[in-house]
Amino acid sequence: MICSNIKILQNNENLTSKFLEEKIEVYGLEMQQCIESSFIRIDNFLDQIINDSFNSFNQNLEQSQLAMLHQQFILFPQLAIPNFANQQFGNELIHSLTPLVKFSIENEIKKNVEALNQDNRAIQKENQQIQDLNHQILIQSNNIKELYKQQQNENQLTQQKSKILVENEEVLQNQFLQQSKQIQYLNENLKLIENKLKTNLIIFNKELESSLRNYSKELAFSTKFKQKDIQILENGKIAFAQNNVWQVCICDQPIPKQNVITFKFNVLQMHQFYSGICFRDIISKDYRGYVSDLGHGYYLMCKDGYVYSNHDKEKNEQPLGFKLQVNDIIEITVDLKQQLIKWENKKSNQSYTLTIETNYELYPCFRLASSKVLLIE
Repeated sequence: MICSNIKILQNNENLTSKFLEEKIEVYGLEMQQCIESSFIRIDNFLDQIINDSFNSFNQNLEQSQLAMLHQQFILFPQLAIPNFANQQFGNELIHSLTPLVKFSIENEIKKNVEALNQDNRAIQKENQQIQDLNHQILIQSNNIKELYKQQQNENQLTQQKSKILVENEEVLQNQFLQQSKQIQYLNENLKLIENKLKTNLIIFNKELESSLRNYSKELAFSTKFKQKDIQILENGKIAFAQNNVWQVCICDQPIPKQNVITFKFNVLQMHQFYSGICFRDIISKDYRGYVSDLGHGYYLMCKDGYVYSNHDKEKNEQPLGFKLQVNDIIEITVDLKQQLIKWENKKSNQSYTLTIETNYELYPCFRLASSKVLLIE
């Protein structure tokens, strides 16, 4: 009998399965329409239904279904098959499946919400990156604005400089023209002055040449500035020291400061003979001509070639010159500008040059003993 009941149950199960499939399809469509039409209402109560009854419902449903199956198929095999065509069964099925659908929808919503959250976080991250980028762009923009401002200032400064340069160039051109006119005027005046100077120089050279000739021509021994025993003869052209004692005789004419002068003399008689120039105002007024100590006031050369310097210790009383003989003609050249005195023997062509000082006025002079000298032109 049990076997028979199992067979009946299997047949009924096959029929039921087919019927359930059809019914489930129908109820599925109805449930879909119901869900779609009442989704808003279900969504509003979803959280409350899930929180209050989801866990207990699943447990009760699972226990109830297991107990029912056990009772129907084992303990009561001939229990009647529920009528799936009953409207109440459909409502109960819908009522039973609704939480499951809600749960599925909730999971889907949670997934969508999580996805949305992830997207939102990604968007926020991108927004932050965009903000950072915007900040960098803003900094760069400010830098560019500052550079642009600096460039404008530089351009403005360049324009100002260019303007100033143009103005200065105009001023310089005007100044150049004025200076050119002034230079032209000065050149014309300089040319006139140059011509005048040339003329004056020619006149001056002629006068100088004449003056030098006149100096040599007019040169004469002084009857005042001399040792008393010296004789002045031939209108001042001859000086004669008869006694064998030192006797100095000075010429009246000073040596011109700006000129080079020469004068000549002939040795007529010679025992002790010195020739040269002296500072008339500082030599000893006994006119003996002491020359051993510096500062004696003389620049002389004696007949034996010894020279005497007022200021140069190394050359004073040194045999640096040349010897003289009777009838020698000696030319003395004095250059006050170069501070030199030169003795030259016109017969032997011997010469010697000595440096001098020009602190005081200089005069031709001689230091004689038993000697006679003639000034010649």
